[in-house]
Order: sequence, then structure tokens, then C-alpha cells
Amino acid sequence: MAGDAFQNIDTYDSATIFLEQVANRLAAGSINRVDADNTLQGVLALPVFEDLSSENLDRLRDSWGRNFDHRTQARDQAGVSGMRASNPSGLDGSSGDPAHPGPEDEDFLRQRARESLAAAEQRQKDNQDALRVIFEAIGKDPVSAAPDKSLFGWASDAQDAPVNMHPDAAKTVVAVENYSRSIEAARTSLLIQPSKPDFPAHLWSDLLRNQYVDLNKVHSHLHAPHQASRVVEKFSDTFSLVTTTGQAPDKKIKTAAEWCYAWNVYSRAVVFAFRHRGSELNAWNDFVMRTFATTADLYHDQVISMEASMRRHIFGNQALCLWNRSEVAHLQHAYLSPMGSESRTKRPAPGGTSGDAPKGPKRVRHQVKDICKRFNMGTCVGNCVYKHSCSDCGGGHSRLACSKASSGGSGSRGSQ
Repeated sequence: MAGDAFQNIDTYDSATIFLEQVANRLAAGSINRVDADNTLQGVLALPVFEDLSSENLDRLRDSWGRNFDHRTQARDQAGVSGMRASNPSGLDGSSGDPAHPGPEDEDFLRQRARESLAAAEQRQKDNQDALRVIFEAIGKDPVSAAPDKSLFGWASDAQDAPVNMHPDAAKTVVAVENYSRSIEAARTSLLIQPSKPDFPAHLWSDLLRNQYVDLNKVHSHLHAPHQASRVVEKFSDTFSLVTTTGQAPDKKIKTAAEWCYAWNVYSRAVVFAFRHRGSELNAWNDFVMRTFATTADLYHDQVISMEASMRRHIFGNQALCLWNRSEVAHLQHAYLSPMGSESRTKRPAPGGTSGDAPKGPKRVRHQVKDICKRFNMGTCVGNCVYKHSCSDCGGGHSRLACSKASSGGSGSRGSQ
């Protein structure tokens, strides 16, 4: 019976030899296609194939099925009928016993088996290539095909620019769309330009996307690095770019001069990538410098924080640009107004001590050296800025309580 023949199949090679024999018998007309398919199903159910995934089993079944199709077609063209009754019990010889290849056929069958395996592997590769072509054609290849932008949730709004959008903002969006098709390609092309401005290499990608750039990082880049690292970017088999990046210390911008220098470096880089933005950046620089000029030096760090917050808000919305200062005017109040939510509430007043902001006006005693007249007359209440000491002897008591006080009162040295 066929089951006895299956017992001798314990390797892939023996299974291939057996199935090749089935294909030969099918081509010779001694069995029909139903017998061949039943035998194939029985072979694939053997323990030797139990470790294969269902996907690989299906591929193997399809491969042998195509092999049987070719043999059947060749048999039909040769005029061999092959139309004997189906025998579901398996292949058999003239005596009904399972058929085995003779010794003289072993080498031939092994050769055919190797050829069949090679052909099966090639067909599998061809099938994978064909599937990839199909996936790419319908735009659903998760690796290489571009997404269908018409299916984006915001696609219906993409063509409608805001009515108040500044022309420079619209030009920037067009440029960013072009760069974003391949940020790495754009950055690579930029880095090899001899005329590119000095700017931190790792910040170019954010700049090309029109994202917020922290000027503190630009400021840190301007300082001599303690260590340097080399980044090698290979563009082709014959060309590569070596970028040396310094591990500069983290430094925060603290003065108007430091901000101005970092801004100039940043603005040159922006204009190099977006040639239409020169006037926009110059106007922003003028606005910030005027704010520095009209703000006490003690509060310049608040101006720096305000500018960063404004720019972060603007660059978070691609419909805005630095011309849209009215959109962030509230932040100027937040950082520079005494009542602003971002104003410093723990800055010590001149001559005072640090701590939370007082709930009401508070006068600090002994801020000036003049002696308080009201204190010496016993009429001063609360805190005042004048010195509370005796106008005659300088002691910590009033003149009224001083044993050395003159009776005339002409010795008063106080002011008020």
C-alpha cells in the first residue's frame, strides 16, 4: 500500500525523489491527476514536513501542482490517455504493491530531484518578485511605496490656505514640502555646498522642516569644543562626507549680545535654505533688539525667554511666520509685565532679601543713611527708608529717650 511507501520518506531528498517518480508516472499515463494530487497530499502530511509553516507548505504544494500540470500537458500532447480509474489508496504497480524505483533509476531520479528543487526555489523567488511588483503597482508596499496623500484625513483642507496667510509663509510651506520629500537627501546636498554658512550640522534637519530651533544650541556650538566626534556619511561607492562635530558645553544665552550673535548665525542658515525670508528675519531682529533697548538690563533674560516662547509658538503653526507678531503679542505681556504669568516673582528687590513677591508695598528700613526725624519725635509708624537712630548720640533709641539729648533740640542731624 501507499502507506508502506510513505514510511521510507524521512528526508526532503527522499520526498522529492518519490514525488518526482509520481510526476514521471503521471507523464507516462500510468496514473491520473487525481492519484497524483492525493499522493502529494499524503506526502506533505508526513512528519518530515511538520516543521514547515503553512505558508511554506502551500508554496510547496503549489510548486508540485504546477509540476504536475506541466507533466499532464506534456502527456496530453504525446497522446497518452492516462484515464484510468482513480485509486485513492495510492500508487501501485501491476500487483497492487507500492511502486519503488529500480537501482538503475536512483542516479537519474536524484538528478531530477536536484533540478526540481532548484526550479522550485527559482519559482518561489519569481513569485515573490511578482508579488512585490503588484504591491508597488497598487501603492500598498509598506516599505518603498509612497502613501496615498488623497487618503490623509486633512487632504480636503490641504488646498485651502488660510485667508490671512502671509505670502512668505506660503512660500516657506512650498519649500518645506519639497525638502520633506527626502530630508536626508536635502541635508546631504546642503552639507557639501562650499558656500553654506557655519551652523550646527545636527540642526539642519529641523531647520529644513521649518521647525523651532533652540538658539541655546546654536550658542553652545559657537564655543570651542572639549571633544570632537567624526560622522562619516557615505553618498556613493566613491564619495563620502566626514563631518566633525564638537561636544560643546551646554551654555544658555544670558545677554542681549549673546542672543544677537546666535541669532545672526541662525538667520544666515535660514536664508541659505529659504532665500525669501531675509526681510522677515531682519524685521524680527529689529523687534527683539528694540525690546532689549526698552527693558532694564536686569530683565534681559526675560526678553530672551519671551523671544524663544514666541518663536516656538510661531514655528508650531506652518500657517504663521515671523511677520505674525500680533499672534504672539500676549506672550510679551506674560514675560515682561509685572502682572504677567511668566514674570519673575522671586527676584529680590534692590537692597532686600529673596523670597516670594510681597502682597503689598513694603518699604525697606535703613536703605539710606539719613536719620529719621519722625522716629526721633516718636511719630514714625511702620517701616521707612530712613535710619532709626538717635539724632544726638547715634544710638538705637530715639532722641526723646536719649539721656545725652540737649534740651534745645537744635542738635537734630536728621533729614526728612
